[in-house]
Amino acid sequence: MFSEIRMKEDVVRGLKEEVAGIAAAEEEEEDVGDCEEIREEVQTTDEDEQEAEMEEGQEDENRRKRRSVASGDADADAAKANSSWSSAEEMEVDPFYHRLNLTRLQWARTLLLSVLLFPLRLALVMTCVVSAWLVCTLAMAGLTREQLAEAPLCGWRRRLRHLAMFFGRRCSNAAGFAPVRVLGRRASPEEAPVLVVAPHSTFFDGMVAFWCGAPYLVSRTENRSIPFIGRCIECAQALMVSREDPKSRQKTVLEILRRSAPAPPGSDPDRCWPQLVIFPEGSTANRRALMSFKPGGFYPGRPVQPVVVRYPNKLDTVTW
Repeated sequence: MFSEIRMKEDVVRGLKEEVAGIAAAEEEEEDVGDCEEIREEVQTTDEDEQEAEMEEGQEDENRRKRRSVASGDADADAAKANSSWSSAEEMEVDPFYHRLNLTRLQWARTLLLSVLLFPLRLALVMTCVVSAWLVCTLAMAGLTREQLAEAPLCGWRRRLRHLAMFFGRRCSNAAGFAPVRVLGRRASPEEAPVLVVAPHSTFFDGMVAFWCGAPYLVSRTENRSIPFIGRCIECAQALMVSREDPKSRQKTVLEILRRSAPAPPGSDPDRCWPQLVIFPEGSTANRRALMSFKPGGFYPGRPVQPVVVRYPNKLDTVTW
């Protein structure tokens, strides 16, 4: 009996060990399976993150491309706009282009008023011009051209010269420039011996001298031969420039330096040179832009007073 019981206990013990081994094996298999599942989950998570990162990188690259394309288009549009603006600006500031566009009504009114007013205006202008010519002839009586260039007119000759300027102002009014407004204060010859006038757009700008006292100016030698007007230019003691003489410009500069020199203290203002009126552009334009100034009026190194000329006409009929 004892041996049988012992054998049964051994069998039971063996069975228990086998069951425990089987259970341990099953637990190991479950642990391995769980580890594999964890590895698969981790691997899947890593792959998802990589895919998400790749998608984000692709989206960023697409955004950069779109931005570069947009910036390129914007740059191209800006370049086109700048080119069109620069071309338009160049057209606007062309100083030598002037075109007058009149309607049929304006043409009809111009022709009608020309027929009616032109004879009257011409008669008044010629009366003023002849009167100024007579006064200038009296003012220069007994003087040679060398004497006119040597010293300024003084005494009764200077007063006649101012009278000639009065007829010049009336001539301007008769030609249609009325009223003429003078804004600001003109500097004295001691303060500014040179008056710089701009913009220069027409030969009518020369009438500015009539409202600037009795200044002298720079003119061409050929202008002496203009009937009546040439005599008035000589009376103004203008500096004559000859295109045929290569030294004429240098002589003119030296004469400007001499006349613009400061007067000695205590000098009689009546015996001093008047101011110089000069158009530094040297040519006429359409008043849309200033051209480069010639340095002639600035050689003396003395103060200059700028003078601006405006024609507030609705139609620009004076630009030449």
